[in-house]
Amino acid sequence: VSPPITIRSALKGLRLLTEAYAMIYKGIRALRLLRFSTSLTYILFSVAVDEIAKSFANAGADLISFHPEATKHVARTIDLIKSLGCKVGIALNPATSVSVLDNIIQDIDLVLLMSVNPGFGGQKFIPSTLKKIQDVKAMIDLQDKLIYLEVDGGINLDTIASVSEAGANVFVAGSAIFGSPDYEETIQSFRQK
Repeated sequence: VSPPITIRSALKGLRLLTEAYAMIYKGIRALRLLRFSTSLTYILFSVAVDEIAKSFANAGADLISFHPEATKHVARTIDLIKSLGCKVGIALNPATSVSVLDNIIQDIDLVLLMSVNPGFGGQKFIPSTLKKIQDVKAMIDLQDKLIYLEVDGGINLDTIASVSEAGANVFVAGSAIFGSPDYEETIQSFRQK
């Protein structure tokens, strides 16, 4: 049984959350100062997407993605992010239907399909994501603009070829690269697949 939430514990939680956002913001600003020709992209899982998006844009983000479940008004959040001078991405969890894209795909620059449940690295690729990639790729092909199709989770040397063949053109491979003994060799192997 969870302890009851008191005003004191709620305020402490809010203070900790505010401090965490401040640390993230400072980190983003530091990255922006160090960058040469890199693009800074962020995925927001928070329920306060609009406010956080402003901070990330002010810190120099180029593209901000968010989960549609994290905002009350997806179209308004898209407009807000664009008004801040950033490109917009929509991130879909494995259980989120691609139908959420029906009325907004023409307004975004990237679709991120999570091929694992967010939370920690090293998870196995969820095979049903391949069908989702094909469905989203078909939706993208009907648009008259470039929209990237990114897949994040379980991407490794065994899965990248099928993910690419299904239609993805951006891949996030954390554990497969950072868990390998030779990053450069692993990245080159990815490029050959």
